Amino acid sequence: MTAMAHPVPRRVRTIVAAMVLAGAVATAPLAAPAPAPASAAAVGEPTIEAQAFDIDLGQQLTVTFELPPGVRTTGFAAGTVLRLTTHERLDDREALLNALDGALGNEEGSLSIPLDPGGIDPAVVTYPTESTVALTVPTLTSLQSADDVRPTSEDADASTGEAAAAATPLMFSRPGVHAVEIALVVGGHAVADTTTFVRIVDPAIEIGDMSVAIVMGQTTAPTITSDGSVSVTADNVDELTRLADTLEGIDGVSAALGSPDQTIPRAVFVEPSTLQALLVSDPELGARLVRGLTSSQVIPGPLVPFEPSAAAASGQVDRYTELLTAGEDLLGQLLPRTDIGRTVQIVREPFTTAAAEMQRKNVGARLMVMGFDLYSRTSGGNGAFTDTSQLVRIALPDDTEALTSLVDPHIGARLADGADTPMATAIATVADLAVTAESIEADGGIVSRHGMVLATAGLDVPDAEMMTDLVSLIGSTRGLRLVEAATLASTVDPLLRLGGGG
Repeated sequence: MTAMAHPVPRRVRTIVAAMVLAGAVATAPLAAPAPAPASAAAVGEPTIEAQAFDIDLGQQLTVTFELPPGVRTTGFAAGTVLRLTTHERLDDREALLNALDGALGNEEGSLSIPLDPGGIDPAVVTYPTESTVALTVPTLTSLQSADDVRPTSEDADASTGEAAAAATPLMFSRPGVHAVEIALVVGGHAVADTTTFVRIVDPAIEIGDMSVAIVMGQTTAPTITSDGSVSVTADNVDELTRLADTLEGIDGVSAALGSPDQTIPRAVFVEPSTLQALLVSDPELGARLVRGLTSSQVIPGPLVPFEPSAAAASGQVDRYTELLTAGEDLLGQLLPRTDIGRTVQIVREPFTTAAAEMQRKNVGARLMVMGFDLYSRTSGGNGAFTDTSQLVRIALPDDTEALTSLVDPHIGARLADGADTPMATAIATVADLAVTAESIEADGGIVSRHGMVLATAGLDVPDAEMMTDLVSLIGSTRGLRLVEAATLASTVDPLLRLGGGG
C-alpha cells in the first residue's frame, strides 16, 4: 500500500447538500405555500447531526440532519423522494479513495423514500422540527433472508397485537465498508446527489484493533521582546482558543459516553513560555487550556523557540537540551497534574539527520511525528515507498535509526479542511481507517501491529466539532483503538529501510 498512489481526495459532501441544490432550482413540484419553503433564496450548508457508521447485520442505518437556513420540510411536495443507492464493498484503500473522488463502483441496491410530509412513513422518516430530518432505514445483505430485517418500529399493532411490519430494507451484498449514494429526486429526475459511507458488520467475525493516535499542537510563535520576555500575540490567542475548544470537545465525548473519568488519549504540543504568558494576559482562556492539557500527554518544547535542525547545525546541542529542560520544568510548574514527556517529538520544519540523531540520543525521543511532505524531503527516508500505517526509519549518521510516524497525506489534508463539513469529514476518515485495517487483515497482516496518526497535514489544531465527531465515531467503530502516541513506538512495526537494515 503506497501512500502517494492517489491524489488527495475531495471532501465528502454532507447528505443533505442535495436539499440546498434542490432549493436553488426548485420547480413546481417543490413549490408550496407553507412557511419558509425551499426556494432559490434558501442557501447555506446543512449540518448532519448524527449518522451510524458501523451497522450490525440486520440492523438499521440512522441519519439525523439539520437543513440549511431557509429550507423547511414543509416545502417538500408530492413526488419528492430521497433515493438511496448502495455500491459494492470497498475492499482496499485505493477503492475507498476512488469512491471519495466519485468512482463508487457497481450498484448493489436502491431504495426510494418519500419526503412529502403528507405521505412519509413515520417509521422511516420523521421531522423532529421543520428544519430537521431523521431517517431510520433497515438494512439487509445477500447473506440474509427477508426474515432477518428488523422492523423500524417495535410497536405492535393495537388492533391485532401483531408486531409491526418491517419497512423495505436497503440492500448490501456483504459485510464491509460501502459507499451509499443519496439523490434528491423531483418529478422522476435526480436534481442533486451526494455520497456517504457505512460499514456492515458481521458480529461473528473477529476484527483486529488498529492503533490510532491523535496529535496536535500550537504552531504560532510568541513575540520575544528585547529584554527576553514573551508577549502573547493575537495569533497565539486565536490558535490557543481553538486548541481549548478542541480539547473540550474531545473530553465531552467521554462525558457523553457516561465515562467522564476516562480520558481520550491525545498528544499536544504547546510552547511553555506562551502558556505562561497567556495565564497572565488572559487567565480565563489560560484556565480552559490548562484543563484540556491536564488530560493530555503534553509534548515539551524549549523555553523559547529553537529549531532542532538549527541547533544541530550550529553545534548547540547542549544549549538546546538546556532550553528543553527549562521548558519542561516550566510546564511541570504550570501543569502539575499533567503527563509531560519527551518520548514524542513533533517535526514541522525541514529536518536533518543530525537533528534526528540529537532528538534520539540527547533528548530521549522514541518517536518523531511529521507530515508526509516533509518526510519525503528528508534525507535517509523511504520517500514515496511508504505505508503510513507502519513506522518508518530515518538513517542516522551513527548507523542507527530514528523511528518516525507519518501523518498520512490523505487524512492530513482531509482533517485540515474539515471545519466546513465536520461530520462528513469524520465519516470519511473513519471509513478510511476501517478499510485500511480490513485490507491489512485480508492481506495476511497483523492489524494490531499497525497504527496511524490522526493529525492535520501541518500538525496544528484541528477543528473542534470535526474532532468531536471523529472521536465519537472511532469509539463506536470496531477494529479501531485510540492510544497514546508514545505507544506507537512499541506496538507498531517499522518498515524495512531502503538500502538495507531491518
